Amino acid sequence: MKDFHIHLDRQRCIGAENCARLAPSTFDTQDGAVILLPEPHDPEDRIRAAAEACPMQAIHLESINRLKENIHDK
Repeated sequence: MKDFHIHLDRQRCIGAENCARLAPSTFDTQDGAVILLPEPHDPEDRIRAAAEACPMQAIHLESINRLKENIHDK
């Protein structure tokens, strides 16, 4: 089980497809922008590499623990 949530900013995406090449079970493109594929996803290191390789920083990984903290703060 991964310890992060994947956020996509399709507005920023330019369709470079680095993500789909590095993590093909997690990301693809549709209509020129990144999409998240259904699980099972690639291993965490491949997903992190794909996020880092995005030239537009359209993929963000947020810690599950941070998400839980935000919920408890409200």
